[in-house]
Amino acid sequence: MEPVNNYPKEKVLEIFDIMYSIETELAALYTVYAERFPEESAFWSKISRDENNHGENVKKMKKLIPSDDFVYKVEKTFTPKAGILMLQNIKLNIKNAHEQPVSIKQAFVTARDLENSLFESKYMEFLVTNNKEFNNLIDININQTSDHKALIESKSKSLSTQ
Repeated sequence: MEPVNNYPKEKVLEIFDIMYSIETELAALYTVYAERFPEESAFWSKISRDENNHGENVKKMKKLIPSDDFVYKVEKTFTPKAGILMLQNIKLNIKNAHEQPVSIKQAFVTARDLENSLFESKYMEFLVTNNKEFNNLIDININQTSDHKALIESKSKSLSTQ
């Protein structure tokens, strides 16, 4: 497997820095929600911890990339610009959660939309490699993101029927 379109490792590493920031900022948002909504604190705290773990997994993946024997190809286009836009959106939601009254329903809708956006962007799938450790970390993050999406959707629906 050879790099596609001469996509340099420096650019890949830059994208992984942005991915790390996305995960840790999501964790920060969910921590704000845990504080804001004590009745759902356990839920938001668990999701926040998972997002922090995703960030740690991204850091582990990033450490594998500079190795000379790490061979990859770029399958999906996920640009730094796209990542920065996602990151800015998350930060805006954190700011709003601190500065404006946010209902529990709004919190779940925001979380649902953010998780959907991440899931649909398939940003974790832009780099393809045969490296087993890398792929295991990717699978963990993808599966947990899918679980978050389903849990948040379920909570959101149950709140909308109340």
